[in-house]
Amino acid sequence: MIGNRIKELRNNQKLTQEELSEGIVSRTYLSLIEKGSVQPSNNVLVKLSERLGVNVNDLMVESKNYQYSDIDMSREIIFYENKIQNEDFDVIEQFIDNHYEEKEDIKKLDLARIYLIYGEYYLNRSQYKLCKRYLDDAANILLKMPVNDYFIRYTNVISRYYVKNNDYDEALDVLERALVEMSYTNQFQLESIQNLFLMANIYFNKKQYYTVLRIINRMEYLSRQVNITYKEDDVRYMKGICLYHEKKFDTLELITAHKTNVYDKVLYSYSLLAKGDVKSALDIYGTIEFTREFNALNEIIDELDERFKSII
Repeated sequence: MIGNRIKELRNNQKLTQEELSEGIVSRTYLSLIEKGSVQPSNNVLVKLSERLGVNVNDLMVESKNYQYSDIDMSREIIFYENKIQNEDFDVIEQFIDNHYEEKEDIKKLDLARIYLIYGEYYLNRSQYKLCKRYLDDAANILLKMPVNDYFIRYTNVISRYYVKNNDYDEALDVLERALVEMSYTNQFQLESIQNLFLMANIYFNKKQYYTVLRIINRMEYLSRQVNITYKEDDVRYMKGICLYHEKKFDTLELITAHKTNVYDKVLYSYSLLAKGDVKSALDIYGTIEFTREFNALNEIIDELDERFKSII
């Protein structure tokens, strides 16, 4: 079939469907050609052959049922894992269309990585049943192996799946189990910090502020050990809100002073007011361009508004 031959030549040249089809046909139409669902016109065949660097007659040659080597398969997976990491989800459709999971003799770890790509794609598309199906398929492979990078990635994605479905306790169980597994080796410090960040977010949404502060303290300890910072602004925002609720105003003033984000200024103004420095608090308050972007900040903004109205 011509479609098989085009797909074979495209794969040989490491071209995506999007790259081959650009300016000739739509990616969807090329996918239909490769599946044999439509017959391309001669004009389209000429343009495809030119981009593939072959003669039109070469497109008529019977496909050799090209099989990916382990190296080819790994390169293809890495390419789309990077697309996922960069949140370029639209191109993942063509990866799914290739049905790599159906290839014979594919390595178990590569198969798990494919399922993870599918799972994260469907999570992004809010297709939660398909997301869970492929994550379960990945887990069936990864849980039988020693802890590796892809197991860590699985815990990250499945915990986000549970959060999307408001199952916070299940998400926390997954992350806590993963932390225990990672604690047996020193090679997953960054991943441990990432897991702690996800846990802090969950407890933050549950308004368990004391627990969030404990987790952030653990994150900061690990970060100092490996000399890295992770989502510094997000962590400071959560920490600031928690310090406000726990009435730790000295520490709140320390972490928000001289910062320019809206939430830093609001929290800094409040910390000064709480300590009785009304003039400085009012000066900071007057420089704020208010926004309702940060939900947890609204209560503090409203309180500042009321207190300053009675002063001004």
